[in-house]
Amino acid sequence: MKQINTNTLKTLITLAAVVIVNFSFGKTYTAINSGKWSDANTWENGTPGNTISSDDEVIIKNHITMNTDVAVNGTLTLEKGFTMMSNKTLVITNTGKLINNGNLTVKRIINEGTINNNSMMESMNELENKGTINNNSNIMAGTNILNFGGNVSGNSGTYFANGSVISSSDAKYGNNVKIYNSPSQSTATESNMSLEAQSVNGNVMLTVSNPSGEPVKKFTIEKSYNGTKYEVVTDVTASNSTIAMVYQDKNVEQETVHYKVRINDANYLPQATVRMALASASIR
Repeated sequence: MKQINTNTLKTLITLAAVVIVNFSFGKTYTAINSGKWSDANTWENGTPGNTISSDDEVIIKNHITMNTDVAVNGTLTLEKGFTMMSNKTLVITNTGKLINNGNLTVKRIINEGTINNNSMMESMNELENKGTINNNSNIMAGTNILNFGGNVSGNSGTYFANGSVISSSDAKYGNNVKIYNSPSQSTATESNMSLEAQSVNGNVMLTVSNPSGEPVKKFTIEKSYNGTKYEVVTDVTASNSTIAMVYQDKNVEQETVHYKVRINDANYLPQATVRMALASASIR
């Protein structure tokens, strides 16, 4: 058997180490000129494309128009004093991280990973969170903030939704977080009643609990697919038990459906949202 001498062996080990290092580190893309995301002249070290790989980092050091939907599997950093504007969707996947120190405005934000916001961040439509948002400044949503099992925290950060703030039962909020919204109807926050909505065999089961036995004659059920425009579904006569209402909606036509329940033609219970088939966040 042919023997490999010591010098040859050392050379092979060195080459193997170089290969491992090259495969272990991602690439850094830096926006050094103002322009469009897809324009090669905007970038140093090439263009990142509309998907940032898990080992890659994109640094924005200028004023950028995000003219394509972007998915972040790695890290996207917007530096202080710079802007990124878009009428497209920004998706932070479960391996992704967004650090905003500038002024970020996009059409829609979907977060399954981590967002650290230290300046102004706006989603012109909805902001959907299933990951972690650490907000130390201001975040705005043109329609709704949807917190589906996510963690919303921050050092006295402010969240504002022009529509509603809708949360699942496992959503979390930090003690110092301030959340504001401007719903078109008043909410019965002083009531001990609560609305729950569950997907059951392709239908939605709505239940209102009334542990303190508040006097109620009827509940009016309203439904929406966009979280903004609601239509009355039906009126349900209230029960005298601690489960004051049960209703099954057998006419569900979309994946996401929102419900509001009005008490005695007056105040509303905090609304509920059902996802019929929760999928991983994707550009859509």
